[in-house]
Amino acid sequence: MTNFHLPNEQFQFSYAAHEEARKAAVLANHGFRYKTAYYEDESIIRKWKELLINAPVLLHNVLFILFAIADMIISWEMIRDVVSEVAAIPKGFEIFAVLIFCLLINAWAAVTAHFIGRGWSKEIQDWERWNYIFIKNRNQAPVNIVSDEMLQEKRRARFWAIFSGLILLGLVGVIIYYRNYILNATPLDEFSESGFEDPDLAVAPVNSGLNFVMTYLPIAIILGELLTGDYFWYSIRQIQKRISRSRNRRRFLRHKEQCGIHDQLAVQHTWVSRKRSNGQTPPEEREEIEVIGDLEKSHLRIKFRSQQNDDYIDPLDKFKRIGFTFKYRSTGKPVDHASVFGVLPNGAKTGDYQTDEQGKITLHPDGDFDRLVAINVKGKEFLGPYQINGEHYVDIPDYLEAVIENGH
Repeated sequence: MTNFHLPNEQFQFSYAAHEEARKAAVLANHGFRYKTAYYEDESIIRKWKELLINAPVLLHNVLFILFAIADMIISWEMIRDVVSEVAAIPKGFEIFAVLIFCLLINAWAAVTAHFIGRGWSKEIQDWERWNYIFIKNRNQAPVNIVSDEMLQEKRRARFWAIFSGLILLGLVGVIIYYRNYILNATPLDEFSESGFEDPDLAVAPVNSGLNFVMTYLPIAIILGELLTGDYFWYSIRQIQKRISRSRNRRRFLRHKEQCGIHDQLAVQHTWVSRKRSNGQTPPEEREEIEVIGDLEKSHLRIKFRSQQNDDYIDPLDKFKRIGFTFKYRSTGKPVDHASVFGVLPNGAKTGDYQTDEQGKITLHPDGDFDRLVAINVKGKEFLGPYQINGEHYVDIPDYLEAVIENGH
Protein backbone atom coordinates (compact mmCIF):
# COMPACT_ATOMS: atom_id res chain seq x y z
CA MET A 1 0.00 0.00 0.00
CA THR A 2 2.88 2.36 0.58
CA ASN A 3 3.92 2.08 -3.09
CA PHE A 4 0.47 3.11 -4.35
CA HIS A 5 0.53 6.46 -6.22
CA LEU A 6 -2.49 8.49 -7.21
CA PRO A 7 -2.45 9.88 -10.76
CA ASN A 8 -1.47 13.50 -11.03
CA GLU A 9 -4.42 15.67 -12.01
CA GLN A 10 -3.59 18.67 -14.15
CA PHE A 11 -5.44 21.93 -13.59
CA GLN A 12 -7.67 22.62 -16.60
CA PHE A 13 -7.22 26.29 -17.37
CA SER A 14 -9.68 26.13 -20.28
CA TYR A 15 -12.47 24.89 -18.00
CA ALA A 16 -11.51 27.44 -15.33
CA ALA A 17 -11.63 30.26 -17.90
CA HIS A 18 -15.17 29.36 -18.97
CA GLU A 19 -16.25 28.95 -15.34
CA GLU A 20 -14.89 32.36 -14.36
CA ALA A 21 -16.57 33.88 -17.42
CA ARG A 22 -19.87 32.27 -16.41
CA LYS A 23 -19.62 33.80 -12.92
CA ALA A 24 -18.77 37.17 -14.45
CA ALA A 25 -21.81 36.97 -16.74
CA VAL A 26 -24.15 36.29 -13.80
CA LEU A 27 -22.68 39.19 -11.85
CA ALA A 28 -22.93 41.46 -14.89
CA ASN A 29 -26.62 40.64 -15.37
CA HIS A 30 -27.50 41.28 -11.73
CA GLY A 31 -25.29 44.37 -11.57
CA PHE A 32 -26.91 45.84 -14.68
CA ARG A 33 -30.35 45.51 -13.07
CA TYR A 34 -29.11 47.31 -9.97
CA LYS A 35 -27.49 49.96 -12.17
CA THR A 36 -30.78 50.51 -14.04
CA ALA A 37 -32.66 50.90 -10.75
CA TYR A 38 -29.96 53.25 -9.42
CA TYR A 39 -30.06 55.45 -12.52
CA GLU A 40 -33.86 55.50 -12.44
CA ASP A 41 -33.90 56.55 -8.77
CA GLU A 42 -31.34 59.27 -9.49
CA SER A 43 -33.35 60.67 -12.40
CA ILE A 44 -36.56 60.66 -10.33
CA ILE A 45 -34.92 62.53 -7.45
CA ARG A 46 -33.52 65.17 -9.81
CA LYS A 47 -36.89 65.64 -11.51
CA TRP A 48 -38.65 65.96 -8.15
CA LYS A 49 -36.20 68.70 -7.18
CA GLU A 50 -36.95 70.55 -10.42
CA LEU A 51 -40.70 70.34 -9.86
CA LEU A 52 -40.52 71.71 -6.30
CA ILE A 53 -37.54 74.05 -6.73
CA ASN A 54 -39.62 77.12 -5.76
CA ALA A 55 -41.66 75.42 -3.04
CA PRO A 56 -40.80 76.21 0.62
CA VAL A 57 -40.31 72.55 1.44
CA LEU A 58 -37.64 72.96 4.13
CA LEU A 59 -39.40 75.86 5.84
CA HIS A 60 -42.76 74.08 5.97
CA ASN A 61 -41.20 70.86 7.24
CA VAL A 62 -39.31 72.65 10.00
CA LEU A 63 -42.43 74.50 11.07
CA PHE A 64 -44.49 71.30 10.95
CA ILE A 65 -42.02 69.49 13.19
CA LEU A 66 -42.00 72.42 15.62
CA PHE A 67 -45.80 72.48 15.67
CA ALA A 68 -45.85 68.71 16.26
CA ILE A 69 -43.43 69.00 19.19
CA ALA A 70 -45.45 71.88 20.66
CA ASP A 71 -48.62 69.85 20.27
CA MET A 72 -47.03 66.92 22.11
CA ILE A 73 -46.03 69.24 24.97
CA ILE A 74 -49.37 71.00 25.22
CA SER A 75 -51.55 67.96 24.64
CA TRP A 76 -49.67 65.59 26.96
CA GLU A 77 -51.23 66.84 30.20
CA MET A 78 -54.56 67.44 28.54
CA ILE A 79 -54.82 63.92 27.16
CA ARG A 80 -53.43 62.40 30.38
CA ASP A 81 -56.23 64.02 32.39
CA VAL A 82 -58.77 62.55 29.99
CA VAL A 83 -57.13 59.11 29.88
CA SER A 84 -56.97 58.92 33.68
CA GLU A 85 -60.77 59.11 33.75
CA VAL A 86 -61.16 56.16 31.37
CA ALA A 87 -61.68 53.03 33.42
CA ALA A 88 -60.98 50.66 30.49
CA ILE A 89 -57.25 51.51 30.49
CA PRO A 90 -55.33 49.38 33.02
CA LYS A 91 -53.18 51.01 35.65
CA GLY A 92 -49.59 51.48 34.54
CA PHE A 93 -50.52 51.86 30.85
CA GLU A 94 -51.65 55.48 31.06
CA ILE A 95 -48.35 56.90 29.74
CA PHE A 96 -48.32 54.47 26.82
CA ALA A 97 -51.94 55.34 26.02
CA VAL A 98 -51.20 59.09 26.17
CA LEU A 99 -48.24 58.63 23.80
CA ILE A 100 -50.37 56.68 21.34
CA PHE A 101 -53.07 59.36 21.36
CA CYS A 102 -50.54 62.16 20.84
CA LEU A 103 -48.89 60.37 17.92
CA LEU A 104 -52.27 59.53 16.44
CA ILE A 105 -53.38 63.15 16.44
CA ASN A 106 -50.12 64.36 14.84
CA ALA A 107 -50.18 61.60 12.21
CA TRP A 108 -53.80 62.46 11.46
CA ALA A 109 -52.78 66.10 11.02
CA ALA A 110 -49.98 65.06 8.62
CA VAL A 111 -52.38 63.02 6.49
CA THR A 112 -54.91 65.84 6.40
CA ALA A 113 -52.15 68.30 5.44
CA HIS A 114 -51.18 65.98 2.60
CA PHE A 115 -54.75 66.09 1.27
CA ILE A 116 -54.66 69.89 1.56
CA GLY A 117 -51.45 69.97 -0.49
CA ARG A 118 -52.89 67.71 -3.17
CA GLY A 119 -56.04 69.82 -3.35
CA TRP A 120 -54.62 73.36 -3.32
CA SER A 121 -50.82 73.32 -3.80
CA LYS A 122 -49.75 73.74 -7.44
CA GLU A 123 -46.28 72.29 -6.78
CA ILE A 124 -47.73 69.14 -5.20
CA GLN A 125 -50.24 68.80 -8.05
CA ASP A 126 -47.42 69.06 -10.63
CA TRP A 127 -45.46 66.46 -8.67
CA GLU A 128 -48.44 64.10 -8.53
CA ARG A 129 -49.09 64.61 -12.24
CA TRP A 130 -45.49 63.78 -13.20
CA ASN A 131 -45.52 60.70 -10.98
CA TYR A 132 -48.76 59.54 -12.57
CA ILE A 133 -47.45 59.97 -16.12
CA PHE A 134 -43.83 58.84 -15.91
CA ILE A 135 -43.76 56.45 -12.94
CA LYS A 136 -47.17 54.85 -12.73
CA ASN A 137 -47.98 54.73 -16.48
CA ARG A 138 -44.47 54.90 -17.96
CA ASN A 139 -45.45 57.80 -20.24
CA GLN A 140 -48.10 55.72 -22.00
CA ALA A 141 -51.30 57.44 -20.84
CA PRO A 142 -53.00 59.90 -23.23
CA VAL A 143 -53.05 63.55 -22.21
CA ASN A 144 -56.85 63.79 -21.92
CA ILE A 145 -57.00 60.75 -19.65
CA VAL A 146 -54.25 62.20 -17.46
CA SER A 147 -56.05 65.55 -17.19
CA ASP A 148 -59.34 63.92 -16.24
CA GLU A 149 -57.66 61.67 -13.69
CA MET A 150 -55.78 64.57 -12.09
CA LEU A 151 -58.97 66.65 -11.91
CA GLN A 152 -60.76 63.82 -10.12
CA GLU A 153 -57.82 63.36 -7.76
CA LYS A 154 -57.84 67.08 -6.93
CA ARG A 155 -61.55 67.07 -6.14
CA ARG A 156 -61.21 63.89 -4.11
CA ALA A 157 -58.28 65.35 -2.16
CA ARG A 158 -60.19 68.55 -1.37
CA PHE A 159 -63.18 66.58 -0.10
CA TRP A 160 -61.04 64.41 2.17
CA ALA A 161 -59.05 67.43 3.35
CA ILE A 162 -62.21 69.23 4.49
CA PHE A 163 -63.82 66.09 5.92
CA SER A 164 -60.69 64.90 7.74
CA GLY A 165 -59.86 68.40 9.01
CA LEU A 166 -63.31 68.91 10.50
CA ILE A 167 -63.25 65.51 12.21
CA LEU A 168 -59.75 66.18 13.62
CA LEU A 169 -60.65 69.63 14.93
CA GLY A 170 -63.86 68.23 16.36
CA LEU A 171 -61.94 65.49 18.17
CA VAL A 172 -59.47 67.99 19.62
CA GLY A 173 -62.38 70.21 20.66
CA VAL A 174 -64.09 67.31 22.45
CA ILE A 175 -60.88 66.46 24.31
CA ILE A 176 -60.44 70.09 25.37
CA TYR A 177 -64.05 70.36 26.51
CA TYR A 178 -63.91 67.13 28.50
CA ARG A 179 -60.63 68.13 30.14
CA ASN A 180 -62.04 71.54 31.16
CA TYR A 181 -65.07 69.79 32.52
CA ILE A 182 -62.83 67.62 34.72
CA LEU A 183 -60.75 70.57 35.97
CA ASN A 184 -63.82 72.69 36.77
CA ALA A 185 -65.58 69.96 38.79
CA THR A 186 -66.59 72.03 41.94
CA PRO A 187 -63.49 71.65 44.09
CA LEU A 188 -65.12 73.52 47.02
CA ASP A 189 -67.76 70.83 47.45
CA GLU A 190 -65.11 68.12 47.48
CA PHE A 191 -63.21 69.88 50.29
CA SER A 192 -66.37 70.48 52.37
CA GLU A 193 -67.22 66.80 52.12
CA SER A 194 -63.74 65.81 53.29
CA GLY A 195 -64.06 67.75 56.58
CA PHE A 196 -62.38 71.10 55.85
CA GLU A 197 -64.25 74.02 57.41
CA ASP A 198 -61.95 76.83 56.27
CA PRO A 199 -62.85 77.69 52.65
CA ASP A 200 -59.49 79.56 52.27
CA LEU A 201 -57.73 76.16 52.28
CA ALA A 202 -59.82 74.93 49.37
CA VAL A 203 -58.44 74.84 45.81
CA ALA A 204 -59.41 77.89 43.82
CA PRO A 205 -61.12 77.42 40.47
CA VAL A 206 -58.99 77.37 37.37
CA ASN A 207 -57.91 80.82 36.19
CA SER A 208 -60.14 81.97 33.36
CA GLY A 209 -57.22 83.38 31.29
CA LEU A 210 -55.27 80.16 31.53
CA ASN A 211 -58.41 78.23 30.74
CA PHE A 212 -58.88 80.32 27.58
CA VAL A 213 -55.29 79.74 26.47
CA MET A 214 -55.44 76.00 27.14
CA THR A 215 -58.69 75.84 25.21
CA TYR A 216 -57.63 77.53 21.98
CA LEU A 217 -53.84 76.92 21.91
CA PRO A 218 -54.13 73.20 20.93
CA ILE A 219 -56.55 74.13 18.15
CA ALA A 220 -54.17 76.83 16.88
CA ILE A 221 -51.29 74.35 16.90
CA ILE A 222 -53.33 71.78 14.96
CA LEU A 223 -54.21 74.47 12.40
CA GLY A 224 -50.51 75.27 12.11
CA GLU A 225 -49.78 71.61 11.40
CA LEU A 226 -52.48 71.51 8.73
CA LEU A 227 -51.06 74.59 7.00
CA THR A 228 -47.38 73.54 7.10
CA GLY A 229 -47.55 69.76 6.59
CA ASP A 230 -48.38 69.88 2.87
CA TYR A 231 -44.82 68.87 1.85
CA PHE A 232 -44.26 66.35 4.62
CA TRP A 233 -45.32 63.33 2.55
CA TYR A 234 -43.16 64.51 -0.36
CA SER A 235 -40.16 64.66 2.00
CA ILE A 236 -40.86 61.13 3.24
CA ARG A 237 -41.08 59.84 -0.35
CA GLN A 238 -37.82 61.59 -1.22
CA ILE A 239 -36.06 60.01 1.77
CA GLN A 240 -37.38 56.60 0.71
CA LYS A 241 -36.14 57.16 -2.84
CA ARG A 242 -32.72 58.28 -1.60
CA ILE A 243 -32.41 55.14 0.53
CA SER A 244 -33.36 53.02 -2.47
CA ARG A 245 -30.83 54.87 -4.65
CA SER A 246 -28.02 54.35 -2.15
CA ARG A 247 -28.85 50.66 -1.75
CA ASN A 248 -28.95 50.04 -5.50
CA ARG A 249 -25.74 52.01 -6.02
CA ARG A 250 -23.85 49.93 -3.44
CA ARG A 251 -25.08 46.69 -4.99
CA PHE A 252 -24.25 47.89 -8.50
CA LEU A 253 -20.69 48.88 -7.58
CA ARG A 254 -20.12 45.63 -5.68
CA HIS A 255 -21.31 43.50 -8.61
CA LYS A 256 -19.26 45.55 -11.07
CA GLU A 257 -16.12 45.05 -9.01
CA GLN A 258 -16.67 41.31 -8.61
CA CYS A 259 -17.48 40.97 -12.31
CA GLY A 260 -14.18 42.65 -13.17
CA ILE A 261 -12.27 40.25 -10.91
CA HIS A 262 -13.79 37.19 -12.59
CA ASP A 263 -13.20 38.71 -16.04
CA GLN A 264 -9.51 39.16 -15.27
CA LEU A 265 -9.23 35.59 -14.04
CA ALA A 266 -11.01 34.33 -17.16
CA VAL A 267 -8.59 36.21 -19.44
CA GLN A 268 -5.57 35.00 -17.48
CA HIS A 269 -6.73 31.38 -17.63
CA THR A 270 -7.36 31.78 -21.37
CA TRP A 271 -3.81 33.04 -21.88
CA VAL A 272 -2.32 30.08 -19.96
CA SER A 273 -4.53 27.62 -21.83
CA ARG A 274 -3.45 29.04 -25.18
CA LYS A 275 0.17 28.89 -24.10
CA ARG A 276 -0.26 25.20 -23.31
CA SER A 277 -1.74 24.52 -26.74
CA ASN A 278 1.44 25.25 -28.69
CA GLY A 279 3.66 22.56 -30.12
CA GLN A 280 6.29 22.85 -27.39
CA THR A 281 3.90 21.58 -24.69
CA PRO A 282 3.84 17.80 -24.10
CA PRO A 283 0.75 16.13 -25.61
CA GLU A 284 -0.62 15.08 -22.21
CA GLU A 285 -0.53 18.73 -20.99
CA ARG A 286 -1.98 20.43 -24.06
CA GLU A 287 -5.32 22.23 -23.87
CA GLU A 288 -7.69 23.51 -26.51
CA ILE A 289 -9.86 26.52 -25.73
CA GLU A 290 -12.47 28.29 -27.81
CA VAL A 291 -13.31 31.86 -26.90
CA ILE A 292 -17.07 31.92 -27.33
CA GLY A 293 -20.14 32.83 -25.31
CA ASP A 294 -19.53 34.26 -21.87
CA LEU A 295 -15.77 33.90 -22.25
CA GLU A 296 -15.84 36.08 -25.34
CA LYS A 297 -17.81 38.73 -23.44
CA SER A 298 -15.25 38.67 -20.63
CA HIS A 299 -12.50 39.34 -23.17
CA LEU A 300 -14.55 42.17 -24.71
CA ARG A 301 -15.12 43.85 -21.36
CA ILE A 302 -11.44 43.65 -20.46
CA LYS A 303 -10.29 44.91 -23.85
CA PHE A 304 -12.81 47.62 -24.68
CA ARG A 305 -14.19 48.79 -21.35
CA SER A 306 -12.88 50.18 -18.09
CA GLN A 307 -14.00 49.28 -14.60
CA GLN A 308 -13.77 52.97 -13.76
CA ASN A 309 -16.85 53.59 -15.92
CA ASP A 310 -20.42 52.61 -15.12
CA ASP A 311 -20.93 51.00 -18.55
CA TYR A 312 -18.50 48.17 -17.78
CA ILE A 313 -21.26 45.63 -17.13
CA ASP A 314 -23.68 46.88 -19.79
CA PRO A 315 -24.97 44.21 -22.21
CA LEU A 316 -22.76 43.36 -25.16
CA ASP A 317 -25.56 42.23 -27.45
CA LYS A 318 -25.17 45.26 -29.70
CA PHE A 319 -21.40 45.05 -29.72
CA LYS A 320 -20.27 44.74 -33.34
CA ARG A 321 -18.38 41.62 -34.32
CA ILE A 322 -17.19 40.07 -37.54
CA GLY A 323 -15.63 36.61 -37.77
CA PHE A 324 -12.96 35.33 -40.16
CA THR A 325 -11.44 31.94 -40.89
CA PHE A 326 -8.20 32.03 -42.87
CA LYS A 327 -6.79 29.01 -44.72
CA TYR A 328 -4.14 28.46 -47.33
CA ARG A 329 -5.58 28.09 -50.79
CA SER A 330 -4.04 24.80 -51.89
CA THR A 331 -3.19 22.95 -48.69
CA GLY A 332 -6.19 24.01 -46.62
CA LYS A 333 -4.02 24.50 -43.56
CA PRO A 334 -5.22 27.15 -41.09
CA VAL A 335 -3.36 30.44 -41.01
CA ASP A 336 -2.46 30.38 -37.34
CA HIS A 337 -0.87 33.14 -35.23
CA ALA A 338 -1.06 35.69 -38.03
CA SER A 339 -1.49 39.43 -37.47
CA VAL A 340 -4.78 40.77 -38.87
CA PHE A 341 -6.59 44.10 -39.01
CA GLY A 342 -9.59 45.42 -40.94
CA VAL A 343 -10.11 48.55 -43.03
CA LEU A 344 -13.27 50.61 -42.46
CA PRO A 345 -15.15 52.48 -45.22
CA ASN A 346 -13.64 55.79 -44.09
CA GLY A 347 -10.12 54.42 -44.49
CA ALA A 348 -9.46 53.92 -40.78
CA LYS A 349 -8.17 50.59 -39.51
CA THR A 350 -9.37 48.45 -36.68
CA GLY A 351 -7.13 47.26 -33.90
CA ASP A 352 -4.55 44.54 -34.46
CA TYR A 353 -5.69 40.97 -33.85
CA GLN A 354 -4.07 37.55 -34.06
CA THR A 355 -5.55 34.33 -35.41
CA ASP A 356 -5.73 31.21 -33.25
CA GLU A 357 -4.52 27.70 -34.06
CA GLN A 358 -7.50 27.11 -36.36
CA GLY A 359 -6.96 30.32 -38.29
CA LYS A 360 -10.03 31.96 -36.75
CA ILE A 361 -10.36 35.50 -35.49
CA THR A 362 -13.15 37.83 -34.41
CA LEU A 363 -12.82 41.56 -35.04
CA HIS A 364 -14.77 44.23 -33.17
CA PRO A 365 -14.81 47.41 -35.28
CA ASP A 366 -15.87 50.75 -33.86
CA GLY A 367 -18.09 53.36 -35.47
CA ASP A 368 -21.43 53.33 -37.27
CA PHE A 369 -20.28 51.09 -40.10
CA ASP A 370 -21.96 47.92 -41.34
CA ARG A 371 -19.01 46.45 -43.23
CA LEU A 372 -15.27 46.26 -43.73
CA VAL A 373 -13.95 47.17 -47.17
CA ALA A 374 -10.80 45.05 -46.80
CA ILE A 375 -8.93 42.75 -44.46
CA ASN A 376 -5.16 42.82 -44.04
CA VAL A 377 -3.33 39.57 -43.23
CA LYS A 378 0.38 40.05 -42.52
CA GLY A 379 0.68 42.99 -44.88
CA LYS A 380 -1.43 41.47 -47.67
CA GLU A 381 -4.77 43.18 -48.30
CA PHE A 382 -7.85 41.21 -49.37
CA LEU A 383 -10.74 43.30 -50.67
CA GLY A 384 -14.28 42.75 -49.42
CA PRO A 385 -16.78 43.97 -48.57
CA TYR A 386 -17.18 41.93 -45.37
CA GLN A 387 -20.48 42.45 -43.59
CA ILE A 388 -20.66 43.07 -39.85
CA ASN A 389 -22.07 40.25 -37.69
CA GLY A 390 -21.12 37.65 -40.29
CA GLU A 391 -18.69 34.78 -40.64
CA HIS A 392 -16.27 34.99 -43.57
CA TYR A 393 -13.87 32.43 -45.00
CA VAL A 394 -10.79 33.75 -46.75
CA ASP A 395 -8.28 31.71 -48.73
CA ILE A 396 -4.85 33.27 -48.96
CA PRO A 397 -2.03 32.43 -51.37
CA ASP A 398 0.44 29.73 -50.37
CA TYR A 399 3.46 31.99 -50.76
CA LEU A 400 2.35 33.93 -47.66
CA GLU A 401 2.89 30.85 -45.51
CA ALA A 402 6.64 31.34 -45.49
CA VAL A 403 6.21 35.04 -44.85
CA ILE A 404 3.99 34.38 -41.87
CA GLU A 405 6.16 31.65 -40.44
CA ASN A 406 9.36 33.68 -40.82
CA GLY A 407 7.70 36.79 -39.46
CA HIS A 408 8.73 39.07 -42.39
